[in-house]
Amino acid sequence: MTEQDLKTFRGKRREVKLAKRMLQSCLTDMGYPIMDPTDAKTKSNKSLSTVESAADRKMLLQKRYTALLEAYDAEAVSIEDALNILTPNERAVIRTYYIQGYKWEDVCEALNFSWSQTQRLKKSAIRKLTGKRSPGG
Repeated sequence: MTEQDLKTFRGKRREVKLAKRMLQSCLTDMGYPIMDPTDAKTKSNKSLSTVESAADRKMLLQKRYTALLEAYDAEAVSIEDALNILTPNERAVIRTYYIQGYKWEDVCEALNFSWSQTQRLKKSAIRKLTGKRSPGG
């Protein structure tokens, strides 16, 4: 696992948040009025095909969003497994920044660490995750 892998995962957070909202929207309401079956006879075939097309689009979007969320969750599990080699403090720094999406200033505040301490823990964690030995170690 590299720092770039973690950065890429962190960047997916916005996309995943949007996908979760869109999936929820798909699951709760299509956004189209429900047609009365007795009224369907008076509607044109074009109107019915539009509703059917909208339903098809909804199902396609729902599948895409679900697949995206499942892939994100699988990647999160993989990252969490990789973090097991870290110390609790290193794991907290990496998890808070890369997985939870905090800014570095907020990581320092949330964990009650100084900026330099946070950066040292991050560098140490990245070295361990990439399998590189520390200088002089």
